[in-house]
Amino acid sequence: MYASTSGSATTNNLGVFGYAGTELNPVFSPAFRTGVSGRAHSNTAADICIGVYGIAIGPDVYDPLQPPNLQHTKWAGYFPGYTYTPGGTWSASDEQLKLNIQELAPDVAVTKLLALQPKTYDFNQDQFGFMHLPSEHQFGMIAQNVADVLPELVTNIHQPAELDSTGGVVHPEVDFKAMSYQGFIPLLIAGFQRQQATIASLQTQINNCCTLGGMTQGGNHAPVSTGTNSIQEERLTIVPNPFSDHTTLHYYVPQQGKVSLQVSGSDGRPIGTLREEQADAGEYTYEWNTQSLAAGMYYVSVVVDGKVVVMKGVKVEER
Repeated sequence: MYASTSGSATTNNLGVFGYAGTELNPVFSPAFRTGVSGRAHSNTAADICIGVYGIAIGPDVYDPLQPPNLQHTKWAGYFPGYTYTPGGTWSASDEQLKLNIQELAPDVAVTKLLALQPKTYDFNQDQFGFMHLPSEHQFGMIAQNVADVLPELVTNIHQPAELDSTGGVVHPEVDFKAMSYQGFIPLLIAGFQRQQATIASLQTQINNCCTLGGMTQGGNHAPVSTGTNSIQEERLTIVPNPFSDHTTLHYYVPQQGKVSLQVSGSDGRPIGTLREEQADAGEYTYEWNTQSLAAGMYYVSVVVDGKVVVMKGVKVEER
C-alpha cells in the first residue's frame, strides 16, 4: 500500500495510521507529520498490544561472493535518523533460545578490549547528510578497526538509492559497515571481573608481604623498618614517570645480597627480569629502554634477598 498526504503548516498529516483497541484519543500538536503511526490499546492485562509489528524474511548466511547490495538487506525496521524509545529496548536472551553456550574467558575479553581503538569523531554531514546521521560530536568505534578484532559485531549494510517520481536519483545508494555496540557489554563485564580479581590478588600479596615486614609500596622515597634494632632504607624511584621510550630506575641496596630487578604488567603477570646479580650495599641505577613496550601501566620491583620494593610506572605514547 502506498499513501501520501499533504496539508498546511498547522494541520496534522499521517501517511498511514493504524489503530486497534477500545479507545482512540490521539493528541497531536499542530503541524504533526507522521509517515506511519501505529497504536494499540487494551484494558485487559492478558491482551497483547503491539503498535507496529514488522517482519522481514531473507537469507541469514553471509555470502562473500554476493555483492554488498544483496547482503543483509532484511530489516524489520529501518530508521535513518534519530530513534526515540522512551520505553527502552529489549533483546532476546532466554537460555532456551541459544545453542553452543560457553563461558567467556576473562583473559580473552581483556585481550580483545585492549586491541580496540576508541575514537571521537563527527559524521560527514556534507557528503552523507541525506542519511540523517547524528550531528552531535560522537564517542565510539570505527567499524573497520572493530572488524579486525571482533568481526561478529560488524555487518555490511546497503542503503538503496532514493528516486523521484520519474526514476531520477535524488540520493545515491550507499554501502557501509555498521556495528552492534551491545556486543561489547559481555566483554566489558568479563574484563572488569578479571581486573577486580587481579586487584584482589595483588592486594593480598601486598598485605601478606607487609605483614611479614618484607615489602615497601613504592614511592619517590620509602624508608621502611625491617627490624626492631635496625632501619634499612629500601628505595626505588622511576625518573621520569610517566615515560615514553626510556626512563631511569634508581634503587638502593641496604646490604650485600642477591638483587633482582623485575617488571610486571598491569595485571600482575611477570614480563621479564631487567637485572639479576650479587650486589654490595649502595645506590644503583638502571637505564630502562621501554621502546618495545605498549603504552600502559607497569610494576617495577626490586627484590633483595626476598624483600621486595614495588613502584608503579606508566608508559605513554610519544607525541
